[in-house]
Amino acid sequence: DPSNNFMFCTPLTTATYKASIYDWAAERRPYFRMMDPYPPPVFVIPGMKVGCMPYDAFMASNLECFFSATCLNNTAKWISSLPPSDWPKPLNSSVLMNFLPNASTSSILDQYLIDQWHNTKNYSDYFNFCAPTECTYTVEQYNSFIYILTLLIGSYGGLIVGLRTIAPLIVQCSQIIYRWLLQKTQTDVHSAQKQQGIIKK
Repeated sequence: DPSNNFMFCTPLTTATYKASIYDWAAERRPYFRMMDPYPPPVFVIPGMKVGCMPYDAFMASNLECFFSATCLNNTAKWISSLPPSDWPKPLNSSVLMNFLPNASTSSILDQYLIDQWHNTKNYSDYFNFCAPTECTYTVEQYNSFIYILTLLIGSYGGLIVGLRTIAPLIVQCSQIIYRWLLQKTQTDVHSAQKQQGIIKK
């Protein structure tokens, strides 16, 4: 592509360029001029990239050409010796759900080359194939308003019954403790008065 600035390849070169077809049959080129874009290409392959590293070029490319009959025919015309009837047919883009024809190869690989998941459950085939000896399952169930209201009323009634049973015992224990403390206080006061009387004599 004449619009690109080509460079020499180094171990760290990650640059990519548009893939093109050049008519170099009549011209012998040295190795260092293989990336030279002159003379201009006879056909630029849409979506395809080339570069020093095949991995970088592959990840930066897309499959746009494979969905275009014009692109495939022009490419095959220059690189294929097969008759036109045997040239590849374009892919059908209407069957794609998530991937676009111009989606990069890297984005397609990020989705594991899967355009759409179809989740089909067939428990009879599963049991026939796996033949499990035991199967457990969990059912998630949300409580209804009536159930929650009944639970609250039942808890309230149980709390009242419990308090009616425990409250008299608490009152009796409180009275016993109060009497014991009162009696102890009176005894201490009486003992102190006796001691003061002895000291005065």
